[in-house]
Amino acid sequence: MTQLEEIEKVLADYEKQYGMSSAEFLKKYESGQTDDSVDSVEWASLTKMAEHFRQSQIQADLAATEEDLSKFEKRYNMSTAEFYGKYQMGQTDDRMDYVEWASLVKMAENLRKRLNL
Repeated sequence: MTQLEEIEKVLADYEKQYGMSSAEFLKKYESGQTDDSVDSVEWASLTKMAEHFRQSQIQADLAATEEDLSKFEKRYNMSTAEFYGKYQMGQTDDRMDYVEWASLVKMAENLRKRLNL
C-alpha cells in the first residue's frame, strides 16, 4: 500500500465518522468553523498531504506524457501543436502512431487542467 493509499484510508474513516468529505471539512477547518481537537488537526493535515501527493503524481504523469510527446515530435519532425491541428482537420492518416500521439495530447491537456484546479 502506498503512502497516499494509507492516507486515503484514514481520510475515508474520518469522512464516515463525521459525515462529510475531507474537502468540506478542510474548508470549515480553514475558516475556523471546527474545533482544534487532535482529530481535526490530523484530518486537516492528512487532507493537505493527500492533495500534495496527488498533485505530485499528476506532475510526474504530465512530465512522462510530455516526454512521450517529444519523442513523436522528433520521430515525425513536427511540433505537437502542428500535428494536432492537422489531426483534428483530418489531414493525417489513421496510422497507430498518430492515434497514440493524439491520445497523448488529450491526456496532457487533462493533466494540465487537473493541476490548475
